[in-house]
Amino acid sequence: MGRATPLLGCISTDLNPLPVRRGPWGKGLVRSGRSDIYLDNMNLLNSPDLIPKTKWWNRALRLGLLLSAVGWGISFTFLFASWESCAEQLMGMGANFIEYDPMLDYWLRMTAAAFGGIGIASAIACIWPDSFKGLIVLLVPFHLFVGVILVGAAKVNHLQSDMHPTFIADITFCFSVALLIGVPLLVSRFLSAERQK
Repeated sequence: MGRATPLLGCISTDLNPLPVRRGPWGKGLVRSGRSDIYLDNMNLLNSPDLIPKTKWWNRALRLGLLLSAVGWGISFTFLFASWESCAEQLMGMGANFIEYDPMLDYWLRMTAAAFGGIGIASAIACIWPDSFKGLIVLLVPFHLFVGVILVGAAKVNHLQSDMHPTFIADITFCFSVALLIGVPLLVSRFLSAERQK
């Protein structure tokens, strides 16, 4: 009787060993007899070439992480400010006057803590990128997703730049961070693949 083979924390139910065919990123296609499972990226996070070593691409990556850290970390100002101060800041961003409500205050602190946590994680990844490759890779689709959501929300709510001055900056921030982080990662992988040819 064959044995079950663990793959990425999951255990195959097949009784026969799984043959592996190499792909462009490492261990490419695994055939289980029931379905084809692509594992092209299973070695991506362990690759020493994921973080760019060239000076300018590395600086671009760190700039993206730094912008992410500042852009999200600035939310900590809402975490420690009074409700009146927070309401004034929101009005400056284009919101109408918001009366104090216990649940709104609670949600504001929760949101500020979550956003600030993303900023702290980005700052740590900026300082030690080789130790936080998984986080860095996830930040790219995360910012793209948030950017798309903000574009849709701005359109649905008919936001205007003269009345709501910050939404364009928010959208630009998300896509800029995604590009500054994503492009250096892609270039680094491309250069690595070229060297291996």
